[in-house]
Order: sequence, then structure tokens, then C-alpha cells
Amino acid sequence: MSIPHCTVYLETIRDECNQTISLNWNSYTNWSSGVQNYEVLYKVNGGNFISHSTVTGYTQTISNVNPNSLYCIFIKAVSTNLKDTSFSNQTCIYTSYPFVSDTNYLQNVSVKKENQIEIKIYTPLYNTINGYKINRSDDGINFTEVGSVSRSPNPTVYIDNGVTSNTNSYIYNIIPYDSCDNTTNKVTNIGGNILLEIDNLNDGYISKLKWKQYQNWNGGVSGYNIYRILGNTNPTIISTVNSSEFNYEDDISQFYSSSSDGQFCYYIQAIENINQFGIAELSNSNKVCVKPQEIIYIPNSFSPMDKNGLNDLFRPIIGFANYNEYSFKIYNRLGQLIFETNDIQEGWNGKYKGYLIHNEVLIYELLIETSDGQPIKRNGHVSIF
Repeated sequence: MSIPHCTVYLETIRDECNQTISLNWNSYTNWSSGVQNYEVLYKVNGGNFISHSTVTGYTQTISNVNPNSLYCIFIKAVSTNLKDTSFSNQTCIYTSYPFVSDTNYLQNVSVKKENQIEIKIYTPLYNTINGYKINRSDDGINFTEVGSVSRSPNPTVYIDNGVTSNTNSYIYNIIPYDSCDNTTNKVTNIGGNILLEIDNLNDGYISKLKWKQYQNWNGGVSGYNIYRILGNTNPTIISTVNSSEFNYEDDISQFYSSSSDGQFCYYIQAIENINQFGIAELSNSNKVCVKPQEIIYIPNSFSPMDKNGLNDLFRPIIGFANYNEYSFKIYNRLGQLIFETNDIQEGWNGKYKGYLIHNEVLIYELLIETSDGQPIKRNGHVSIF
């Protein structure tokens, strides 16, 4: 009875990220002369078989395989006396590579707060990517990688904290990296933040705004909202201009007592038309503020005695100052405090301890701060009739 022989059985493992095919097989038995070596042969996409290597062991790796190709492989065992050969099974494997869609869209660039820019990225659900490399440029030509972010459900968001968005505009593009963490060549569209600037109030109380256009949305810019913030109040839209306008003038003279801290702040908001992805974004600029010269008028007399409803209260008229820090006091000739308030809207009706004072000259003291936080002090006399 002859000795049974065991043929070679080949198994393969593909590593798509390293672009390799690992081969493993068992030894051939029982040639009387033994096994001289094993030859690895393969063909690509139906071509002719070629020899990859000859080894004496039972493993081998085919490296640098072509992506998206059909590899067919078998092992040829050769006996030591070179008289006998045996072929393994043939294994075919398709070297698919992670799919990266052309649709990697820089959805939005927006200033979130001082020196912080938010970047949004959109990609289809079927896109096989792990994340994105974020590139930033000061001139739109030379880009530097400033960070990376893992992919998340749309939109993927990256916060850039390494900016001075109050004084600079930046251009971004995004490069996705695939599920093997390899950088692709699928560079996105560019996106740039809106930089808002404001002229000093050289022309009275006219705030002159100018800004750089938003770039570049798929849907284009439909217009710009202009927001004004008075003191601690919520932002209010004061105008919406078309997409070709980048200047606006705001007359603040009528609001001299409307800002609690004396500042008038603004930001611009770009509005996108609905784009091909069904998205209509909003992008905010940096916030800028103006601090007008304060106005302080204090009457030198008032007349509550005549009861004609005119000039019956004594209080300063103040504009464009910080009303959050306010103190107003009145003293008689003896230095006694007869009235005080921290409410800028409250005036003195001329009474002290329930009685109306008349025909006297009194001393007042006003303390308030400018919109820059600098203290202002005013002392003087007021006559009461």
C-alpha cells in the first residue's frame, strides 16, 4: 500500500490599507525526496501567470498590490529531486480600495466668538472616510495644516482657536483622509470668514461699516444681515443688503441714551441661497464696537415751586456713557446729603424729608464712567426756585 500524500492548500488575507495580500499554505507530504521549495505564482486581471517568489517556508506576502484589481494566486510545490511538482488550489481576490466620494463640501466658515472660527464639512453618508485635515491660508495661495477632525454625522465641525478673527480674514480648504487614514487628493472648495471693520466716528455719530464678502458657498450669497447690539441687549437686525454691497452707515445720534455701557457693537451675517445639498447656511463675521464721545449736560437751575409741569425735576442729561456705573448726589450748604440715586432715569423733585426746598443754591456730585471704563466726575451748583 502506497504512502498517502497531502497536497498544498492556499489561504489568502487581504489588507486593503497596507495594500498587501498575505499567503499561508501547508507543506506538501510525502515525497520520498522531500520538498525543494514552493513557488508563488499570480496573475492580475486575467493576464498571464508570473512568478512572484520562491520560498522554502509556508508564508509569503505580495506587496504594493494594485487597487481595484483581480489577483489570482496559486502555489507550486517542487520536489527535492526536481522530478515532481504539485499545484495548490487557485485563490482569486479582488483588491477593492476604500471609496472616497468627490463630494466633500466645505459647508460653512463662521466666527463663533472672539478669535474662534467654526468650520462645517458635509459629505454623503456612503463616503468611506475617517476624517479631514484642515488647511488655513492668510493669502488664499499658501495653505498650512492647522488640525484634523474625525468624521461625524453631518455636519462634521472643527473649531479653529488659532486665529485673530477680529483683525484677519482666513481662507480654508479641507482634505479628507480615507478609512485607511491615507490622505486623498479630494481637496474641497475654499471657504473664508467675513472680516468686519468700522471707521472711527470722525463724522459725528455715524458708524461706517465695511466688510469682506463671504466665499465660497455652493448656493452663493443672497444677502447680508447687519446686526447692532446696544449695551447688554440682544442683537437686532437693522438692515439687510444685497450680496454686492459691502458697506453700511448707521446714524446712532438718536440712540445716545439707548446703550447701557455706551458702546455700539455690530456684526454681519451672510445668507446663503439653498444649495444643491439642500442647505442654506448663515455665516457671522467678527464683532466690532464703537465708543462715541460721551455727552453730559447738567442744568444750573430748576423750578419745582411754580408747579407748571416744566423744569420740575433736576437730573443730568447723559449720552454715550456707561450707565451701569452711575452715582448722583445733592448736598445742601451745610454739606448734608439730601438726595442720591444710582438710577440714571431718576431725577430730584426738590424735596427733602417731605418738604420742598426753594430759593437755595445746592451742590451736586456726578460720578459715571465712559464706554472705555474711565471714570468721569462732575461737581457744580444748582439753583432751586
